[in-house]
Formats: sequence, structure tokens, C-alpha cells
Amino acid sequence: MSGRPGLKSPLDPEIDFFLRKGAHLAEYFILTLLFFRAFDLKSRRESIFWSLIFSLLYALGDEWHQSFVANRVGSPADVLIDFLGILGAVGFLRLKKPEKSE
Repeated sequence: MSGRPGLKSPLDPEIDFFLRKGAHLAEYFILTLLFFRAFDLKSRRESIFWSLIFSLLYALGDEWHQSFVANRVGSPADVLIDFLGILGAVGFLRLKKPEKSE
């Protein structure tokens, strides 16, 4: 969606705002979990760390990309919201007990 110029929504502006920001949180929560699954490092802590780093770099790159799209801007506030989703996933992974391998 970040490559589409000027996204317009027929929804009420407040509802649209919360849906978009909620989508940012959910997308980066899921992305971080997917990165964690992709990294099969010896240390769980290291896998979590690199998942956080790659997700944050993706968020920064996505907002930078949007700054080149017509009627769009790269927003540091969106990176912060993305980061909150990333931190949510990191917290979830740290609380979740590792599965036992056979």
C-alpha cells in the first residue's frame, strides 16, 4: 500500500485514523514474528534481537519509500507506531516459552 499515491478513504476521519494506525501496529507485530521464525539462530535472544532490527529497518525503509510517492509523506510518527508493534511482538516472544525440540 505504501506505493499507492494519496490513499483516500470514505470512512469518518477519526475511524480511518485509528484503523490505519492499528494496521501499522498489527503489520509490524506480525512481521517481527515472521522474521523471528525465519531466523533459526542458536540463541533465542539473538533471534529476537535480529527480528527487532530487521523489522525496524523495514519500517524506516517503508517510510522513506513513501516520501517519493505522489501525495504521500514519510512520517516519523508512523515509524514510532510501527516500533510499538515491533516491541509488542518482542514482548510476546520473550514471555512465550520456547517449544521443546525432540
